[in-house]
Amino acid sequence: HVGKGQKVDAVELRSRFDAFLPPRGLRDCYDAFVSYRWAPFDSELAEGVFVLLSKEVVQGRMVQVFRDRERLQEGRNFRTDFAAALLASKVVVPIVSEEALRRMLTLKQDSNVDNVLLEWVLTVELQALGILTSCFPILLGTYVAHPTEDGSSITSLFSTDTIKRLPDLVCLSVVAEAERVLVAGGVLPSPQLRTR
Repeated sequence: HVGKGQKVDAVELRSRFDAFLPPRGLRDCYDAFVSYRWAPFDSELAEGVFVLLSKEVVQGRMVQVFRDRERLQEGRNFRTDFAAALLASKVVVPIVSEEALRRMLTLKQDSNVDNVLLEWVLTVELQALGILTSCFPILLGTYVAHPTEDGSSITSLFSTDTIKRLPDLVCLSVVAEAERVLVAGGVLPSPQLRTR
């Protein structure tokens, strides 16, 4: 109880209202990892998924969810921390959108690392190795300002040819980074990693 005119420091406030505040900072493990492209609609959807899942209580404890903007800390290595979080997650929720795929259309074998593709490659590898419990992708096209005839504001991911136009190749920098991350996390990469 705080009386009128009484001052309380930030640590005390956090301890009193922790159950009502969105989770912040890195943890040792996560129940879910939200993977998405930094794009207006994708980011908003990822935030919504994070908020909804973070409010859930399972077996008497709050569900721990990783979303980079809530969990990553300034001054730390972005790629190292999100990769470690992915390795420490039970479930991955990738937002597979038109926007996420569009940036992959120009990938070549010698392209720089695309972080979303890296997350998806790690997800497939961790599932194949039996480390990841599940993957629940959210598939969506693009947001449209005026709803379609059926009332939808989001098109189907399969209504365009974007998926068909994705390059059929292995991006070597992504594979090398996935191998580095896996080994750093104590996981032996499968031989199939270089062929996926």
